[in-house]
Amino acid sequence: MVLALVGVITAVSTVAASAKGKDRQAINLQAALAVTGFEDITSVPSGLTTIDGESLTGLGDVFVIEGPVELQGMSISAEQGSHELFTSPDFSQTRVRAGESAGTFVMNGDAGQVRGDYHLSVSTSDECQILGRGTWVSKAKDSILAGNGDINVCTNYMEIAPGITTFVAQVFVTGSAVLVD
Repeated sequence: MVLALVGVITAVSTVAASAKGKDRQAINLQAALAVTGFEDITSVPSGLTTIDGESLTGLGDVFVIEGPVELQGMSISAEQGSHELFTSPDFSQTRVRAGESAGTFVMNGDAGQVRGDYHLSVSTSDECQILGRGTWVSKAKDSILAGNGDINVCTNYMEIAPGITTFVAQVFVTGSAVLVD
């Protein structure tokens, strides 16, 4: 249940006042996040599961493929809620037939903080128990980065340390953004 993943993560919305650069630049980031907790999980007879207050924590730093170097090495976390239709209560075998997930993400580093929101439509694929596709946005009033774009998330249930299993989301973020003061 605690899957919903992700998504998580990085976001950005429209150019704001006091930008360090006039033009947006391309953003291409990757991160891995693990589900570390949730407030509540509610299932109904139809199989729809609602997950509230799901916490995700980065399993390493954000990797910047393209974009401001100030983002390299930032840590990431996310909080989300979701409505998902699972095929089984067994986390190791379940897949998501359909659903939605939405949340906020925070990236922290020496350059400051990036805050944003994301929304995902979730389903499944051969490689991903939960496949999320959607959008992200970050606004200058809350963040050192203003922009928006697409987010894709592949989540699978796996062991992250001896005896510790959880859902792990591989997050891929693209879009455009500008650093702000």
